[in-house]
Amino acid sequence: KSNDKYPTQQHLKDEETGEYYDSQKDGYSISGAASLADKSQGTYSINVNSNADSGLSKQEGGFAALSHMVRSSYDHDKTKPIGGGNGGNDDLRVNIHDRRYSDKSSEYSHEDMYDKKPEDGFTKEGIAIAKAVNVDDDDDDDDKPVYSAIEYDPNAKPPIYRNRRFQAYSALGLVVIAVIVTVAVVVTTQKTKEKNAANNKNFVQPSPPTLAPTTSRDVSGVKEFLERNVLFGNITFDSIVAGYVNATAGNTTAGDGNSTIGNVTLGDGNSTMGNITEDMTTFAELEAEDPRLVALDWILHQDAMQLEVYDDNLSQRYIMGLLAVAWDSESWDHCGAVVEDDAENMEETGSTLGNDSSTCTVTNNATGLVQIFQRWLSDADECDWYGVLCSGGFVRSIELAENNLIGEIVPELGMLPFLQIIDLSSNCIFGTIPSSIGQLSYLTNMDLKDNGLSGNIPMELFNLTNLVKLDLSYNVNYDGNCTRFDGTEKEIPTSNGLEGMILDSNIGRLEYLQDIDVTDNYFSGSISPEIGKLKQLGRMVVDNNVFKSTVPDEITQLINLKELWLSMNYFTGGIPENIGALKSLESFSMWENEDLTGHIPDSLYDLTMLEDLHLFRNSFSGSISTQIGRLTKLKTLTLAENNFTGTLPTELGLCQDLEFLRIEMTDIEGSAPKEVCDLTEKNLFSDDRDKEYFKADCLEDNVTMVAFFVCDCCSSCCDHV
Repeated sequence: KSNDKYPTQQHLKDEETGEYYDSQKDGYSISGAASLADKSQGTYSINVNSNADSGLSKQEGGFAALSHMVRSSYDHDKTKPIGGGNGGNDDLRVNIHDRRYSDKSSEYSHEDMYDKKPEDGFTKEGIAIAKAVNVDDDDDDDDKPVYSAIEYDPNAKPPIYRNRRFQAYSALGLVVIAVIVTVAVVVTTQKTKEKNAANNKNFVQPSPPTLAPTTSRDVSGVKEFLERNVLFGNITFDSIVAGYVNATAGNTTAGDGNSTIGNVTLGDGNSTMGNITEDMTTFAELEAEDPRLVALDWILHQDAMQLEVYDDNLSQRYIMGLLAVAWDSESWDHCGAVVEDDAENMEETGSTLGNDSSTCTVTNNATGLVQIFQRWLSDADECDWYGVLCSGGFVRSIELAENNLIGEIVPELGMLPFLQIIDLSSNCIFGTIPSSIGQLSYLTNMDLKDNGLSGNIPMELFNLTNLVKLDLSYNVNYDGNCTRFDGTEKEIPTSNGLEGMILDSNIGRLEYLQDIDVTDNYFSGSISPEIGKLKQLGRMVVDNNVFKSTVPDEITQLINLKELWLSMNYFTGGIPENIGALKSLESFSMWENEDLTGHIPDSLYDLTMLEDLHLFRNSFSGSISTQIGRLTKLKTLTLAENNFTGTLPTELGLCQDLEFLRIEMTDIEGSAPKEVCDLTEKNLFSDDRDKEYFKADCLEDNVTMVAFFVCDCCSSCCDHV
């Protein structure tokens, strides 16, 4: 360093001899590097990794600190720069332990730069300098590491990004920003939900959705989630709309032919519903045809719960909302969605239904008690809606019998995985039973009687192996009164009843079935012998269908059977000979099967629990056995319009509970036994003069003036034909 001890920047001191050398005169080269020399050996340089003009300047001069050690190897055959320097020589190496730079005749070393004195080879500032020392010529350790030095700048500072304080403050700043953003998102979301809840406190049946502009709820993933997990048949909401668009291209009519959709565009075909234009003359008509779109709008924008994809009951609540829309809940007799006009009237007058517009009152016909329920599509949990029962948060039962439901069974009903009971009896349900019903593996009770259903039953129905009760009765020629909330009549398609082979071999799969009733439909085929597997069956009613077969003997294996009704079909053959094995049988009906023939088997009189026996309008023959007196619980006996012969046995008088007896249009002759007439003093009578409680061929012949069957106690007589 240029000071009193070192006169000028070009003077270098040889610490071994104490002499100063003029670097410019004595062969030492200083150019952007700290150079050391020995006049007897030539010039050797130690590279300084610094800028070209950062060496020994006029202002500072001096030696650089020997630091930033870099290991490298030396090639004996060629002169190589040491650490990237400009000079080199043979056998130049470094001993890493005593830190010496050396060749065969001299060595340059440095010590630790802290706490050293100038005479030890350091400046007053503690800067290490190089000095020449002697070494042994035979030291040829060539594998020592070679160090390079970078110029020491006392004013230099590390880069800002290496400053630990800067790093700490930066990390803290990022955390603060993340917290602020998170809080903002949470607050905004909560305010949105509160606003929606306030707007939907008095919810009314949803109007058709406004598809544009797209809201945050439209892109929340709810729509896509429902498409993946609820919509049946791998369809999307867009494809539903596209289907209507294709069906109504060119302003053609859709649905019932009374509504016109108008021009609709779908963008690139992959767009969301929000890309549908508002050029449609009445989008409401489109939605009326497919309630899935209305239910989507409700769950996205009108439902107070504002569920997200991570909510466990999102799918369930959408399906329940869909059922409400599909079955026209505004028109229900009990607890449907509030009609808009009614909601406005309640708000203006302050009147309520139940506690508020979301509740309703229903009188229990059995007990007379008035009960309060939550309305469908209200902001209450769907498990609290009228007619719904849940367990563990899952819908287990939907019972809406006699409630003026108007609409079809949507396939998405089959996506309620834990549903056990579905009772839609005595409503205006039309259309077909969807195949998705077969997915309700826990279903035990399905009651769809007294509706307008039609079409083939899906084969998937036989997947319901836990089914206990199946009632599909009374769906032929349905003429129910389907009146909507506004007083208009809803026209439903004329139903020919449900079709298919309900009693074929698949029936054996329903081994837990206890009750099956398919009366008044158009079921055909035969009764399969597999029926014998239904050991728990207690009631089998298949009246008024088009079954055509014999009655299989396996039916007598149903030892728990109490009711067996096979009337108004095309059964052939006769009564199974072993019918008496059905010891629990209380009601047996085979009337109006014109091709049934043969006699009454004696085993029938073993049915001592029998109360009703209907065999009229067939082709049975033979006489009535005296064993009929064993049927002491018999209340109804109809033998009319058959080929029975003989007389009426007096043992019939043992049937003290008999209330109804029909033997007209047979070949039973003679007269009514006194024991039978005595029954008219007990139960065999009626205050209703029009009730034919005891009818026989007791009308006198116009020619002979003699009755074919003499009866002084009959309530009604007819001619013998």
